Amino acid sequence: MYKRAIYTMVKQTLENKLFSITADLGETPQRFDLTSDLHTSRSDPTPHYLVDAYAKDSAGEDLPLGTVHVYDDGEVTSFARPRAIVMAANLPTANWEIIT
Repeated sequence: MYKRAIYTMVKQTLENKLFSITADLGETPQRFDLTSDLHTSRSDPTPHYLVDAYAKDSAGEDLPLGTVHVYDDGEVTSFARPRAIVMAANLPTANWEIIT
């Protein structure tokens, strides 16, 4: 897929699954960062796009909320634990595309 098509597919999937993502994360994300292209990982052997989810703290700063795996079939798996690298920096890492 071309980058724009991937962005659109991931964004639509996140919008369509926002209710279940919110239920899994315990809070509605205010921002999503698409941080990797289609890949497999130790935690998930199914090819997926990696998306970091953020909320806003009381000062309006981004607060890492969790991670979402987005699959080509329009499904998602949400993890209520942000990736360690995001927590360490408390910043988006290697943003491929920011989805707001």
